[in-house]
Amino acid sequence: MKTSVILITFNRAHLLKRSLACYLLGAEKTGFKDFEIIVVDDDSTDDTGDLCYDWMSSLDIKYIKIRKPEGVGWRDCGVNLNLGIRAAKGEVILLTHPEVMPGNETLWRATYATRDGLYVCAKPYYLTVDQQATIDTVPWNTEGVLAVRKLPDFYTYDQAAEFRGNPDYVHKNIERTGNWESWVFGGLSRNTWKAIGGMRETQSWGAVDIEFLARRNALGIANKTLMEKDTLCIHQNHDLPGVDILTPRIEQVWRDELDSMFRERQNVICNNLW
Repeated sequence: MKTSVILITFNRAHLLKRSLACYLLGAEKTGFKDFEIIVVDDDSTDDTGDLCYDWMSSLDIKYIKIRKPEGVGWRDCGVNLNLGIRAAKGEVILLTHPEVMPGNETLWRATYATRDGLYVCAKPYYLTVDQQATIDTVPWNTEGVLAVRKLPDFYTYDQAAEFRGNPDYVHKNIERTGNWESWVFGGLSRNTWKAIGGMRETQSWGAVDIEFLARRNALGIANKTLMEKDTLCIHQNHDLPGVDILTPRIEQVWRDELDSMFRERQNVICNNLW
C-alpha cells in the first residue's frame, strides 16, 4: 500500500534537511519504502529547491514550487495542502511540516493503521530553542529521533515559559498523552479525503489545524493516535532568532465560532479536491 506524505514549507531548508534524513533512516530501519514525499514550497527564497533535488536520488520526492506576488510572506496552508493532496498517488495521504522529524516507525505504522473513516496521527516532542540548538550533539541520524532524550535535562528542563505554560507540550506528558489531535503528523485514507473534501484556506495562521479538527469531529471521524515509542516525532522549534519568521497564533474566539458553524453538515464538507 503506497503512502503519500504532503510536506508544505516556506524557508525551512535548515529544518527540512533533518526531516528528510529521518524518512530515509526510517525506511532503512523498517524496510518500508513504498512512499512518496510531495514537497509543496510556498515560494521559498532559501535553498529548499536545491535541497529537494539533491535528495531525489535517495527518496521519492516530488517538488512543487508555487509562485506568489512579491512581498507576500508566509501564508496559511489550506490551498497548498489541497494541491499536495491532489498530486498524491498513495492510498494513504499524510500531512506534516518540514520541522517535523518522524520516528523510525512513524510512517510505517501510520500507513498500516489507516482505515476509511479514521484519522491517524503521531505525537511530537516540541524542542525548546536551546534543545534544537544542540540537537546535532546526539546521534538522531543513526539511531533515530529518540536519541533526543540524551540531551541534557531533557525531562527536567523547565519548559513552562517556552510552551506558554501549557503542560500538554512538556516531553514527559507527550509520552503519556493517549489522544493527539493536531496534524503535526497525521492524515486519512484517500477515500476519506474525498469524503471530507480537503482543507479550507483561512486568514489566521493555525486556523486550518483547528478547523480540520472541528470538521473531523462533526463528521464522526475517529482518532487513532500512534502509541508505540518509535512513532514519536521531533518538532524542531521553528522560531530560532535570525533564521525564521514569527507567526501569530489563532485566538480562542475563532475556535468557539467553529462549534456553531459545523452544526450543519453542509458547512462541513469542502469541494477542494479532485
